[in-house]
Order: sequence, then C-alpha cells, then structure tokens
Amino acid sequence: MDISKFEQFTKTGTKLSNNNISINKAHNFGFNSGFYHRSGIKNFKFVVLFFNKQENSIGFLFSNDEVGGRFTITHSENKTSGGVTCRSFFSNYDLKCVEMAGQYLPQEISHPDFGKMFVIDLNKKIK
Repeated sequence: MDISKFEQFTKTGTKLSNNNISINKAHNFGFNSGFYHRSGIKNFKFVVLFFNKQENSIGFLFSNDEVGGRFTITHSENKTSGGVTCRSFFSNYDLKCVEMAGQYLPQEISHPDFGKMFVIDLNKKIK
C-alpha cells in the first residue's frame, strides 16, 4: 500500500452536504458551506443578481469583475461559507423576505450572454 496517496481530510466543522442558497428575513442570501465549497465561491469577490418574474426565480453570477449592479460577497473568516446583503434587490422586485425565508437548491445553467450561473426557483423551498 502506497501511503503517499492518502489525502488528509481537514474540513471538520463544515456541513458540506448543505448544497443550498438560503434567504433570510434580513434581506440576505447565504451561500451554505456545501454550495460555497463545490462552486468555488471563495474565489469570487462579487455576485450579480438576476430576477425572472415569469418563472419566479433568481439568478446568481459570481465574478471578480467590478461591473455595475454587483454586490460584494462577505466570506466567513475560515472561508467555508459566505453571503450577501441586498435589500435594494428585494425592494426593487417587491420580494417579501419574510415569506421567502428558507433554503433553495441551486441549479447550474449556462446563460448565452453571461456563461455559468446558478438559479434558484422561489416556488421550490426545501426548508
């Protein structure tokens, strides 16, 4: 057995199975540890948000580019999760955080203009 092929697991204290984006009542999106880790959110400074009224869904485009309409991601101290406060986004689309608060399973899509994005369906709250 080649012992040099072993990799030490060091991510104790994180819930990597939580592959969700959460919305709380304080107008925040939370990028739970599983989603944060799998999607490489620690490598990004900003998120640009999109809203699809017809499908009642929100799109997330993670970026390091200082484009207009971006929100700054707040990363946890140990870089295991993150979030963004975006009261103006919720207010602009008259979205009620109290009713929407919960967790949503993001789906990765390829947008023809923006590339890789993640989308949550507000009609499919999981918690």
